[in-house]
Amino acid sequence: MSTLAKKNVVDFTQGPMLKKMILFALPIIANHLLQSLYNSTDMIVVGQFAENGAFAMGAVGACGPLIRVFINFFFGIAAGVGICVAQKIGAKEEDAVQKYIHTAAVMSFVSGVVLMVVGWFMAERMLIWTGVPDTMLSDATAYMKAYFVGMPAMMVLNFLSASLRAAGDTFHTMIFMAIAGAANVFANLVAVVGFGMGAAGVGIGTTVAQTLAAVMIVVYMMRLEGICNFSFKKLAVFGEMVKGILANGIPVGIQSTVLALSNVIVQAAKNSYGDIVISGATAAGTIEGYISVVLSGIATAVITMVSQNVGAGRYDRVKDILKMALILVVIIGIVLGALVTLFGDALLRLFVSDDEAAADEIRSEGMKLMYIVCLPYFIVGIYECFTAALKGMKKAISAMVLSIVGMCGFKLMWIYLVLPHLPRDVSMLYIAYPIAWVLVSVAAIILFVITYRARVRYNPPALGETPEME
Repeated sequence: MSTLAKKNVVDFTQGPMLKKMILFALPIIANHLLQSLYNSTDMIVVGQFAENGAFAMGAVGACGPLIRVFINFFFGIAAGVGICVAQKIGAKEEDAVQKYIHTAAVMSFVSGVVLMVVGWFMAERMLIWTGVPDTMLSDATAYMKAYFVGMPAMMVLNFLSASLRAAGDTFHTMIFMAIAGAANVFANLVAVVGFGMGAAGVGIGTTVAQTLAAVMIVVYMMRLEGICNFSFKKLAVFGEMVKGILANGIPVGIQSTVLALSNVIVQAAKNSYGDIVISGATAAGTIEGYISVVLSGIATAVITMVSQNVGAGRYDRVKDILKMALILVVIIGIVLGALVTLFGDALLRLFVSDDEAAADEIRSEGMKLMYIVCLPYFIVGIYECFTAALKGMKKAISAMVLSIVGMCGFKLMWIYLVLPHLPRDVSMLYIAYPIAWVLVSVAAIILFVITYRARVRYNPPALGETPEME
């Protein structure tokens, strides 16, 4: 029996797709939710227990866009690992899968060390560049340095989990993240409540959790039999595999990094509105993140499923995979957007206690983001599903250009050309988000249709084959 048929390897090129998509996506979503729990736990603990909690929370939130500028490029490379592994699984090339996994492990650790060093020494300077207020700068710098200490572990975790995900195993990563999430809560409470470390304490808690999760996934893959086994003895850098990973990952990484850079500019624009707006936007943005990870979890499933079918030459199944994903993201996005907006004030109270100075004003500013950004967030799910399918169909560069021009370009144009002529209220900044989402979604749909028709023309399904939808 081929090792592809063994436990923890799911073949998406045959059989019913809907059930496989749901079972595959649910652990991804749970995993993303647990990762978001790190951020939420940081915000809640520092907001409720640190001195000047609301502003310490704002300091942690101000670091988010900057951190993502650094890590998003390497997360894109990790996505390239997943695409390559999934395509080789679909093509039944088991030796190539092993080479990709061990090459990726080396790349992940090296990239993590580089990020740790750069982030540590550049933290304060970059926060000053983005206009973080002096009242928050010390806390923000301490948090950012503590966070970047965990970069090697974070990179190893993401590169290896991408390999497992490509083989259809999303369950074990979810378990590891659940355990790490519990450790994060405990470490946060010890550092902030027990030792009074404030923002730095929650950064340390996140680093502890990421390191624990990385150790667990390495140990698990060492004990795993079959195609996704990991061994330190097999660590090597294969030039062909590096080329494949970078070819698929660099466009995704550039796209993610440019998006993150545009968000840094957006964050700088938010910073210009003052401490209260920053704190409100940080709390509301954390809640928005939960909608985001659910929809992006479905899009991640699309990348793996499409990649396996492309590797197997089964382009006939791609459209139906996308159709099912779109139904899911629209329904889930509308429901979640409505719920978090309806209960927005109660959710914001988790982050901003009534004892805080200007608590009502902070929550009021947070609700502006809820109404304008969270309600229409299902549009992001549509965009992500179409670009995910394009990445799986080896059109990562096209998806990158679309995102950079449509998403980033429009936001920058709005901030520098439109916003100065609008009333001085942060709502005028938030309006740019849904407008940009609609524009890039339309463009992504057009690009997918053109690409799909070309692929099907040259890769017609075998006679008598029809996609299975059950």
